[in-house]
Amino acid sequence: MKSLSILTIYFWWHYFKAPPRIFFLTVHFVRTTLHFFSVLTMIKTLLSPWRQLSAERSKKIDFTDIMSSIVVNTIMRIFGALIKLTMIVLALIITALMFVGGLLFLVYWLLMPMIVMFLFIAGPGLIILF
Repeated sequence: MKSLSILTIYFWWHYFKAPPRIFFLTVHFVRTTLHFFSVLTMIKTLLSPWRQLSAERSKKIDFTDIMSSIVVNTIMRIFGALIKLTMIVLALIITALMFVGGLLFLVYWLLMPMIVMFLFIAGPGLIILF
């Protein structure tokens, strides 16, 4: 009688208590990955120069100095945007993989007792077959 209640408690835990926790952990890993890659910060500073590198202008008015400053600052902003976009795309790919992996683990978790019972029943036949 006591073993029946332990089995009932196990199935209650396995199918009703653990899946929401697994989903919560998956969402937590996704949020942690987005935070690790600083996706929101990179989106906010997408058009800022790479590592704040920029050309300083002199106080006097010189056409070549102004043009070189504009060209260098534009190149640094484009370079920064390309690197940040690359990192954002990489972070989103890793985040999607983590989310899909978490959902696949959840499906595996739900099917695991049935797989174990199938292998326990079909196991001796499969051993003899090979």
